[in-house]
Amino acid sequence: MPEAGKKRVVAYEKLVIGPVTTVGEMVMGGHWLEMLKVQKQAGTYKSYGAAAAHMWKDLGFYGFYKGFWPAGFFQGCYKGIPVLFVQGEVKYMLNERNFMGQKADVAAGVTAGVVQVRKGGALCKA
Repeated sequence: MPEAGKKRVVAYEKLVIGPVTTVGEMVMGGHWLEMLKVQKQAGTYKSYGAAAAHMWKDLGFYGFYKGFWPAGFFQGCYKGIPVLFVQGEVKYMLNERNFMGQKADVAAGVTAGVVQVRKGGALCKA
């Protein structure tokens, strides 16, 4: 529980950590899996394997990251901010109200996820 009279320090480093981890996830597999999903949903290929084979054969390694820069990168940064920053802020507020432990962690995580979805949805509709 936060100590009375102690000045609260906002964890601004989480504004950097969130986007870095989200962009890292996109680079490590999230973006190219999304590319395969889009190709399959468009009806271009009958299977994910066919889509992957075509992308590898015709476009090479970089074909899996087509569209990542700059739009995908900035979307990753934008969507990554709430992941850790909002979660930390909500957890702090819950702890102030004596709501602690795993329940506070889960509630803060769910709240951050909802904010991320709302913000991501708003970005995609713009």
